[in-house]
Amino acid sequence: MAGRGRFSDLTGLQFGLWKVVKQEPSKKTRNGTMALWLCRCFCANEQVLNSTQLRLRRPASCGCERGAHRHTAQGKVSATYRSWQGMISRCTQPSNPGFKYYTKRGITVCARWRTFENFFADMGERPTDKPTLDRIDNDGNYKPGNCRWATRREQANNRMTNLVFEYKGSSYTLADLARFTGVSKEILRSRLCRSKLPWTVDGAISTPKLPKKQTRAGFYC
Repeated sequence: MAGRGRFSDLTGLQFGLWKVVKQEPSKKTRNGTMALWLCRCFCANEQVLNSTQLRLRRPASCGCERGAHRHTAQGKVSATYRSWQGMISRCTQPSNPGFKYYTKRGITVCARWRTFENFFADMGERPTDKPTLDRIDNDGNYKPGNCRWATRREQANNRMTNLVFEYKGSSYTLADLARFTGVSKEILRSRLCRSKLPWTVDGAISTPKLPKKQTRAGFYC
């Protein structure tokens, strides 16, 4: 590390909800010298931690994630808290599989919701029949007014990758169109999304499925 002894420079690195701001003066211990770091929690509170605390994520935060509704009566982590954790992880943790997709689009968690108690006050307990946290505007941030508890189908229908098709005066996603018409989603996807032929929605729905040999010959998708 440049200019501050033998310790590796952790400045700018993320450890759980902590981001290292700068190195503080080291502390002498019985076993040698302990490196100390000024760290900023995701909620913006700051605290001085040592390298071991950062590596072990202990403490995991300044305490902002603790709330009266963090656990169930049986002592288990509540479903609402797990949803909050997932939201924070997607927007802050590079190790989260979805992190790059959220940061690439500039999606963040508002300052108020960086504390679990505030999130709970705005969203309430997660309903058992609506287990997902869904952003109403998929290009918007996690914030009050732009989120709802939703079923998995509702969330899937709201994904930014969904195409919307007009049929008999109503709008349908591909999955809903398949459910409404009884035509398989695979056939509709093949005809409306992948085919080089100029399929209309009506044509894709009304045309019978052809034998496989004709499909392979390229007459239809």
